[in-house]
Amino acid sequence: MFLQKNKMNKLTKRKYKAHHKLLIILAICAIGLFTSVGMFGVVETSDARYAEIAREMLESGDYLNPTLLGIKHYHKPPLTYYITVLGYSLFGITAFAARFFVQLTILVQLVFIYLLSVQLFNSRKSAVWAAVIYFSFPIVLISSRNLTTDPYLATFVILSMYFWVRYRKSAISGYLYLFAICLALGFLTKGPLIFIGPLIFAILYNHIQPSNAKFTLHHIFSLLLFVLIAGSWFYLLIRQNTDFLKYFVEHHTIDRFATNDFGRGKPFWYYLAIAPAVGIPWLFILPFLVYKNWEKIIKDKLYVLLGVGIVIPFLFFSVASSKLVPYILPLFSLFALVLAQLIEQFGLSKTQYYLIVAYTILIALGGLLGAVLPLDFNIPLVVLFLSVVTLLALYLINKFILNFSSRVIHTVFAASLFILLSSGFILSKNQIEVNSTQPLAEFILQNKLNENEILVYNKRLPSVSFHLQKSIVSIYDGNNDLNREVQFEENRQWKQNLVNLKSETELDRLKQIMEKKKTVLILYKNRIPDNRKWLLDYYSHSKDYNKWQIYY
Repeated sequence: MFLQKNKMNKLTKRKYKAHHKLLIILAICAIGLFTSVGMFGVVETSDARYAEIAREMLESGDYLNPTLLGIKHYHKPPLTYYITVLGYSLFGITAFAARFFVQLTILVQLVFIYLLSVQLFNSRKSAVWAAVIYFSFPIVLISSRNLTTDPYLATFVILSMYFWVRYRKSAISGYLYLFAICLALGFLTKGPLIFIGPLIFAILYNHIQPSNAKFTLHHIFSLLLFVLIAGSWFYLLIRQNTDFLKYFVEHHTIDRFATNDFGRGKPFWYYLAIAPAVGIPWLFILPFLVYKNWEKIIKDKLYVLLGVGIVIPFLFFSVASSKLVPYILPLFSLFALVLAQLIEQFGLSKTQYYLIVAYTILIALGGLLGAVLPLDFNIPLVVLFLSVVTLLALYLINKFILNFSSRVIHTVFAASLFILLSSGFILSKNQIEVNSTQPLAEFILQNKLNENEILVYNKRLPSVSFHLQKSIVSIYDGNNDLNREVQFEENRQWKQNLVNLKSETELDRLKQIMEKKKTVLILYKNRIPDNRKWLLDYYSHSKDYNKWQIYY
């Protein structure tokens, strides 16, 4: 009895020790995530697009029909916009508010990667490492600096896998409902893509995890709950316009997979080449860990489950025509689980040598690229200060707190924190170079030009509208980015935001605008043909921002 009680006390102490470590890691990660995320403006990628859609949604009060630059935009379900609107309601319309919940969702991911690892492998030690490894993936750090649907989708993928494991183990119906809710919220984030990871994982996990769970009415009710939540927005839109279902299924599901209509086509091997780069340094040592643990891997069905859970979605995204780096973000939670467990099996002290070799090679390659590529970035002094502080902190921690075997792992974690903290300072000093138009907006505001009509020539720039917090007029002159979908517009109101210079009627309308109103014209890299140079005749002043020119 005494021995059993003593054993229980030891297990409890280990549990609380692991929880304590996780809380420290979360606190440190939160500092890195939130400190500099609002130091630079929204960037002309999905970041600016989603930020502006949410701003227009808040301004109009229409939460059913998302708009981008005044034109309905149904490319994605609306949950990301709703979350972003909540950020604006809390903090105002700023870049920090737009990205606030992205940072929060990454912290949630770390917690549930830890919990999922404990459930799968019953090791709190490797569970802590799984959270650390996941946070230090470059793809996770990149996703934290941009407002996209992918971090939210990755969160619902992780949550759904965790709740399914809990359901299979406990047969408690509450976990089944939570699983259904997470799938539904994932569907409202990015449509059918939510099914790729969790359903494959659930099917495979059922084969290796015996369960007392029987088919009951709860399965039917949870399915109905999924349909009710996931289909709510789609149902309301279909009631509004029956063509919407065909539009979403054909154009934004099938065509995204099978065609290059969205200009994101990449070769089949794209992710095979890019995954190691956004998984530095861990994916470089994964083949060595698999080789060293091969006998254990082939005997353990959990490794097979996680391996297949990575390979099948990876092949799916590789076959799909439309490819962007963040699409494979959800797979890195499984990579983290596998790596952490293999490191524990192989031994932390042995793993560190592979990490040292990987880092040495990467640093050498980085130095070579730095010498070859023309880098025109302004590195502020505060980054040098941060690097000195990081090195000093690492030295003190490694010398007085950590044992030798874990130093390299903590060094990777510290390097990730340094990159995260310094990124805000670097990006804030190089906004034009990274395609943020905040300096342009600041110039317009400082010179009291915001009351003028803002014209943007042949470029879709939602970041300008976001930073100025007003509607702008886009001038279409052949750029496909401005070839907007207007089939769902109910009136001609959208024409106030888009002028087609290929139409004589529209050209005359633009001339009337420029003659009757004070305007500001924004050009990208002076790309204006000779037959459009007359546009510049309406202005007496200009301001050059390297890539951009402002005429007023």
